[in-house]
Amino acid sequence: MNERSGNQESGFQSRERRVIKAGTNKVFMRIAIAILACLLTIWVVQAFAAPAPWYLWESRVDQYRICLQYSPGDGWIKAGGPFGDAGCRTPYAPKGYR
Repeated sequence: MNERSGNQESGFQSRERRVIKAGTNKVFMRIAIAILACLLTIWVVQAFAAPAPWYLWESRVDQYRICLQYSPGDGWIKAGGPFGDAGCRTPYAPKGYR
């Protein structure tokens, strides 16, 4: 009887381990699906992103002009834009509006 009850206990333990292992697999799959969904969302958003426009900036000191996507500082004023290229030649039109 002791052998039999010992086998039953080990059978119970192995069943318990299988249940825990199955639960761990489900949690892993949920986490993997959540990560995949986040990565897919980021990829889709980036696919529809438009490049930043360029602006013509003029110096308040000597009227020197440069073309940048951001303000070079307090000593500069926006002289034109937005433009679609780094040379500030073509007008900017976001995707879908060309």
